Amino acid sequence: MSSTNPGPGLSCIASGAITRGTRVKYSSVSGDTVVVAVAGAGERSIGTALKSVADGEKLGVELCAPGKVVTVVTASNYAAGSDVYGAASGKVQ
Repeated sequence: MSSTNPGPGLSCIASGAITRGTRVKYSSVSGDTVVVAVAGAGERSIGTALKSVADGEKLGVELCAPGKVVTVVTASNYAAGSDVYGAASGKVQ
């Protein structure tokens, strides 16, 4: 059984298509709204996308924080409790 530890979220606009569970990074600001894009390998992310959206659509982002448990998209299999790192296309490995 998987569990999540929800916390503060952020309403954003997508810069490009974003898939639910992928890591996102800050891209820019449009008016009063933060614009996010998919984080690449080695790029620092601000959180995880809460739904899949097309370019320009609004989405919620679960912000990164110590002790949080979130659902993510993986690039490969890993054992429970393993450390994960940012991979390409917003995934973790």
